[in-house]
Amino acid sequence: MNNTQFQPKRRWLAGLLAFLLPGGGHLYIGRYGRGLVLLLAVLLDLAALVRFSDATSGSRALLLVYLGMALPALYFVSVFDALQIASRTRLSEDDARLRPEPAGFAMTHSMILVAGGIILFFLIRPTRAVQPRLDWLGDMASGVILLIIAAWMAFRIKPGFFRFGRLSSAALLAACGVLLLWDQAAGRNDIGLLADWWPLLFVLAGFEMLVYQLLERKKPGRRLSAGAGSLLAALLLAGSAYSITQYGGLPFRWLDQYGTGARMENLSEEKGYSYSLKPVSAVITEPLNDVVVDNPNGDVSVVPSTDPDSREVTVEATLWVDSDNKQEADLVEQKSAVSVSAEGKLHIETKGMPYGANGARMPRFNLQITIPADLETLLSVPGASPSPGPLSAGTALPGENVPDGTEPSPSPQTDAASPSPPPAAPEQTVKFLLNAGNGSVKLSGIRATGGFVVRNRSGSIEAMDLTGPLEAGTSNGEVKARRITGDAALSAKEGAITASSIHGKLTASTANGNLDINDVRGEALLETRNGFIHVREVSGSVQADTLNGEISLASSVVGGTWDINSSIGEILLSLPADGSYTVDGSVTFGTIRSELPLQIEKKTVKGQIGLGTYRIRVDANSDIRITSYPGPG
Repeated sequence: MNNTQFQPKRRWLAGLLAFLLPGGGHLYIGRYGRGLVLLLAVLLDLAALVRFSDATSGSRALLLVYLGMALPALYFVSVFDALQIASRTRLSEDDARLRPEPAGFAMTHSMILVAGGIILFFLIRPTRAVQPRLDWLGDMASGVILLIIAAWMAFRIKPGFFRFGRLSSAALLAACGVLLLWDQAAGRNDIGLLADWWPLLFVLAGFEMLVYQLLERKKPGRRLSAGAGSLLAALLLAGSAYSITQYGGLPFRWLDQYGTGARMENLSEEKGYSYSLKPVSAVITEPLNDVVVDNPNGDVSVVPSTDPDSREVTVEATLWVDSDNKQEADLVEQKSAVSVSAEGKLHIETKGMPYGANGARMPRFNLQITIPADLETLLSVPGASPSPGPLSAGTALPGENVPDGTEPSPSPQTDAASPSPPPAAPEQTVKFLLNAGNGSVKLSGIRATGGFVVRNRSGSIEAMDLTGPLEAGTSNGEVKARRITGDAALSAKEGAITASSIHGKLTASTANGNLDINDVRGEALLETRNGFIHVREVSGSVQADTLNGEISLASSVVGGTWDINSSIGEILLSLPADGSYTVDGSVTFGTIRSELPLQIEKKTVKGQIGLGTYRIRVDANSDIRITSYPGPG
C-alpha cells in the first residue's frame, strides 16, 4: 500500500471546515462515513425543529428545547473530533491502527445513512399517512431521548475506571424519561413530582457508593473519579424537562410567601375546631369615602343588602382553629375578633390570636359581609345634610351587638320660609378595597364608582354585577369577572382568567393560565406566557400575546386596531365579511388559510375588507386560519 495515501492533513484546515460545515473536517481527512453521519444529524435536527414547531399547541416545546441544545453539541463534536483525528494521524504516521481506512466507511455508517435519509425525507415532505405518526413521535420523543441518553451513560463504562455520579445521572434521566412518556400516554402531569422527589438524589448517590464498594470487593484496583460532566448534563436535561412542562410552577409562589407577613404553612385550614361567631353589625351614620376589608386567612364573600334603604353593615364569621387541643382552640376563639371601625373610612378587619408552637399559627376566618348595595349613594358625603353623628359601633367584636336607636334624628323643620340652600358639594366617590391572604374572594351586586381593588395572595377571585372600575389580582388562583360596568384590570400569576360582559376597557394578564374572554365593550389588552387566549366579541382595539398556546378571536365587528401574536400555537380569526379593516399577517413555519378574499403568498397574508379603516396585524410561528364570522374561530 502506498504511504502517500496516509499523508497527514492540515489540522487548522480540518478544524475550519468542520466549523463551516458539520462533518466537513472529517470528509477532508478521509473519515467519510463519520462526516456524512454528522452532516445528516445536523440536517435531521434542523428539519425536526421546523416540522415540530409547526404545531397547534405547545406540547412539543420540550422537544424543541432539546433539539436546540443538540445543534451546538453537534457542532462541537464535529470540530473537536476532526481536530483530534487530524492530530493523531499527524503524530502516528507509522501506526496503522490510527490511520483512517482508505474509504473511511463502516457498516453502521451505511445503515445510519439509509435510515436517517428516509426520516429526513418524510420530515421535509410528510405524506398524509406519515403525518399522524410524525405527530405521535413528536409527542413521545422527549421521553425517548432521555431514556437513550440514560442508557448510554449507564453502559458506557471504561475498564478499570469508575466515574462516581454517572449511574445516578443515568437513573435521574431514566426516571424523567419514563415520567414524560407516562404523562403523554395517560394525560397526566406526574413530571411535577420532581419538585418533591429531588431529595432521592442523595439516595441514588448512596446506592452508587454501595455499587462501587461491591465492585471493589469483587475486583479491586478501579480508578475512582467524579463524573461531573454526566451530572451537569443530567441536571440540565432534567431541569429543562421540569421547567418547560411546569413553566409557571417556578419559585413565584415561594417569593410570594416570603414577601408577606405570614407564611402559607402557618395559616390554619378548614379543619380542627370551628366556631360560628356572633354576627357583628354597625349602622352607618356619618359620611365615608372608603370601605376596606382585611382578612389575611380565610374566605371573604361580600353581598348587597336586600333592603335598598339599609345603612347597616353586617359581618358573619366562622372561625377555624387547626389544633388537636380543645382548650387551646377555645382560648383562640375567645381572644379572636372581627373589628369594624369608622375613622374616616369603614374598616373591617379580622384579628386572630396566634397559637401553636411559638405562636406561629394563625386561625382562619371565613367572612360573609353584607353591605348597602349602592355605596355611592349611602356612604358618600351628601350635598346638604345635617352634621352626621358618630358610627354606632366604633369597634365591634364578636358577641357585641349594635345598640338600637343610634341613627341621627332628623333636623326639625318649620313652616316659615327658609333661606336658599347652599350650593351642592362636589360629587364624591366611594372606593372599595379588599385584601385577602389565603382563601377565595367573592364580590357581587355592589356599586362604587370610585372603584374596586381586590388583592389575594393565594386563592380565587370572583367578581360579578359590579358598577365601577375593577382591579383584581391573585398570585395563585383563577380570576373571574362577569357583568362589570367600568374598566377591569385582572391579573394572576398561577391561574386562568375568565371575563364576560365587560362594559369598559379590559386588561388581563397571567403568567401560567388560559384567558377566556367574552363580550368586551371596549379595548382588550390580553397576555399570557403559557396558555391559550379565546376571545368572543370585542368592540374596540385588541392586543393579544401568548408565548405558548393558541389564540382564537371571533367578533361580529372590528372596532379598532388588532395586534395578535403567538410564539408557539395556532391563530384562529373569525372576522366579519362586511367590516372595514386591513389584514397583514405572517408565519414562520406554519401555513395560512383564509375564507375571506385576502391575498396569500408563501408565508404572508395581506388584504383589505371594505374601506380598511382599522388594521389587523397577525404574527405566528404556527398556522393562521381566517374564517368568515360567525364561522368556527
